[in-house]
This record gives sequence, structure tokens and C-alpha cells, in this order.
Amino acid sequence: MNQTGEGGAKERKPKICKLAIVSPLAIILVFLGAMYNVYSHTPLPYDLTIFIVLTAGGLLSGIIAFWKIRRSKGALKGYIFSISGVVPVLAVIIFIILVPILEPSWIPSGGKVIYASNMAGLGKAILLYAHDYDGRYPTPEVWCDLLIEHADMTEGFFACRDALKRGDKGRCHCAINPNCGPNSPPDTVLLFESKGGWNQYGGPELLTTEHNDGIGCNIVFNDTSVRLFRTEPLGELKWDNKPKEEQKQ
Repeated sequence: MNQTGEGGAKERKPKICKLAIVSPLAIILVFLGAMYNVYSHTPLPYDLTIFIVLTAGGLLSGIIAFWKIRRSKGALKGYIFSISGVVPVLAVIIFIILVPILEPSWIPSGGKVIYASNMAGLGKAILLYAHDYDGRYPTPEVWCDLLIEHADMTEGFFACRDALKRGDKGRCHCAINPNCGPNSPPDTVLLFESKGGWNQYGGPELLTTEHNDGIGCNIVFNDTSVRLFRTEPLGELKWDNKPKEEQKQ
């Protein structure tokens, strides 16, 4: 016979709400993806849509789990899990709302984000060009012309919208590093932001931080990853195959 409690019914232990577990797991995936992006300097392994879906899913599942646990009258548990999925998202939302108000310079404009993406596209176009032309990068003196002619790039990829608004009417606001080749190390500078021009090539003497309000400079490395390099460590960039100690001499 079944053992019963004082009320004549078998006592049941509360179960953990499954949605309460899903909530922090979704947020953890978002966090790991963001950390991967920060430390590897490469794009997230999933697109922005999935990033938003995971974040929204973690928030909604946490809220629903909290509500179900409250309504279960002790049959469900998992308050800690549900809260751990909701609180981080709410904190990020509040941060996103407050940062533009308290410190607008922290948030890059749409033009800056778009140009960083365009530079990444130029880097990939250079790799495609090398694939089609015996492993050689475009000739530095005519690299813009060659990408338009042979890599189906339009002039819209070369110009920075924010720079144009400030009066820099150059057709291209980045330059190619002539010392970078297909066999150069992945962390060698391939493309970097410069003042307006066309078919510009050279080294750090052409580099500018003006497009990012002096904060730093977008760099495309030889592995086509893109990173906004802050002003202070710009001197640590690798421009050729020599050791960094020799580059500084």
C-alpha cells in the first residue's frame, strides 16, 4: 500500500520548471558568443537575428517560468534559474538605454558600423582576387580599380559615410598595406582607415583615427577579421613579416 501523509494523499516533491533552466542557458550562449567575438576579433558565429532570438527567448522563458512557479503553489521550483535568465537581459537593456544619454561617444554611429562592415567586405574581395590571380593580392598602386574591375565591388564600399559628412570627399577612406601578402601572418595589417583618396597604399603614416572621433582606427587583418584598434595600442600593429622589435627600429 502507498504511504500517505496526514492529509491522506501521497506527498509529492516539487519539480524544477524546465523553462526556468532554458532561460539562463540561452543567456549563457549569448554571453559565450559575445566573448568569442571580443577575444578572437572575428564576427560572431551566428548572425544578429539568432543573437536577438536567443536573448528574447531567454528573457521570455525566464518571465514565463517565474509566473508558472508562482501559480504552481509549490509544485514547481526554480526561482533562481528564472531570475538568473531575466536579470542580465534587463541590465543590458537598461545599459543600452542609459549609455547614449550619459555618454553618447561610447556608441558608434550607423555610418561607422557600416564602414567597418564594408572594409571587411573589401578584405574578403582581396582574398577572392588572390584566389583568381595565382595567389597574388591586387597591385597596391591600382588596388581599388582592380577590385571594382575583377571582384564586382562597387564604389559604395570604399567611402566612409561619416567622413563624407565631415567634408572629406575622397572616394576611398582606407588604404592597403603593400607589405601584406597571402603568406603573411594572419595578424598582419591588410587594410586600415585613412584620409580620403583612391588606390592609397602605405603604412602607419597614412593611418587616421578621425573617422572614429580619435578613439581608434578600424583595421582589417590578413585573416579578414576586423577590429577597432584603440589609439594607445596602434603602435603594436604588425605591418610586415619582420618581428615587432625590428619594425620599431
